[in-house]
Amino acid sequence: MKSYAFTGLVLVVSGLTACASAEDEGEASLGETMQAITSDELLDPARNSEGKAQTSTPSGTIDTSNAFFQSLGTNGRTCNSCHFADQGWSITPRGLRRLFRDTGGNDPLFNPIDGADSPTAPYGTVAERRAASRNLLERGLVRVALPASRPTPTWDLDIEILADPTNANALKPTNNTVSFFRRPLPTTNLRFQAAINWDGRNTPDPNDMRPGLLAQANGATLNHAQPTGPIDDATRAEIVDLETSLATAQIRHEEVGRLDRLGARGGPELLVSLPFSIGMNSGASFDAKVFDVYDAWTGRWGDRGRVANGQRVFNEKTFGASGGTCGGCHNTPNVGSSSRFAFFDVGVSAASRWNGKVPLYRVRQRSNPASFVDTTDPGRAMITGNIADVNRFKAPSLRGLAARPPYFHDGSATSIAEVVDHYEVAFAIPFTNEEKRDLVLFLESL
Repeated sequence: MKSYAFTGLVLVVSGLTACASAEDEGEASLGETMQAITSDELLDPARNSEGKAQTSTPSGTIDTSNAFFQSLGTNGRTCNSCHFADQGWSITPRGLRRLFRDTGGNDPLFNPIDGADSPTAPYGTVAERRAASRNLLERGLVRVALPASRPTPTWDLDIEILADPTNANALKPTNNTVSFFRRPLPTTNLRFQAAINWDGRNTPDPNDMRPGLLAQANGATLNHAQPTGPIDDATRAEIVDLETSLATAQIRHEEVGRLDRLGARGGPELLVSLPFSIGMNSGASFDAKVFDVYDAWTGRWGDRGRVANGQRVFNEKTFGASGGTCGGCHNTPNVGSSSRFAFFDVGVSAASRWNGKVPLYRVRQRSNPASFVDTTDPGRAMITGNIADVNRFKAPSLRGLAARPPYFHDGSATSIAEVVDHYEVAFAIPFTNEEKRDLVLFLESL
């Protein structure tokens, strides 16, 4: 596995991380891997635990001089620091642990501004840096600080800290923010999104993603790279143009083989030209057959037939009083993102799932103090101030899923099988063992 970054120290670290993978497999040495990455290498299939994922673009190239790969701040970080091509354009604990090992935790990614569990954690020695970055190393989580309240007439929440085992909120008395731990969403397949960020905070116009993506490019740079000021409009546009050109999907599964054979349309090529519009396949026009990429394998013997059956389970298995399906939330055809500006409570940040490694909060309704919810992350409610939005998050894209474990906003599911187990219990889905097995194989093949 190779990790990619391009400027200054980050470029050197990329080579170090690539070396870690080679070392694990008994291949190249450190000196042989310290070189600039190329467009072709970014587009090559990248190995993951289930097989290989691949990225494509309309031009068939990736401009590695793009601002996405450049240090735009003062701490050496780039957009690429948290969005590696070989990790589904996100980050994974496996990749992070290698990066930490090979740099002694000195890569810009581990900057305590948000890479540490507490902004005031001791950070001078390797042991201190490792202890400080436990949530990052174990679950691929970065610390996100948000205003504890917003000066809007509709804000109706008070946030109480019930527990803060790592002192994540050490700066709250001075900056009035509260901190949460979230996975970086992938910067690929962004063309199929109706909400930006887990909580939708960078979505000023739900009918036009580009202004929000431009704002997100600037906000992410300001918050994570510590520049001296906002990035200019041309730089924002350059980053967004790259991000929206990327299409990533699994191209090979170890049990199944190539996913674009015998009439199947797995892999990223379909995504490059796939049409998308906000709100498509929703409301009265909703078609539960969200995926058809593996229709050609229907009835086949062996693992290919199982993938097709898993696709059928995704499309057709109903649950709940309303007869919902997986595609009810993941409704974008052959992508599995949500085409609607909508947020869902799937029970992930419930207080009952608190692991003692992140803060625990009580979100109380100001207008009705008897009404409160205990949670590890209020999600959308931190943007709207509405208690009805507590624990609600966007539905991310399902393509390239196998490349970026762990799953959910808090990284609490280490495998796709654990994701399916969670939904089975949370929504009382009456899966048979065969349906669960095949659904997992299908999701691993996206």
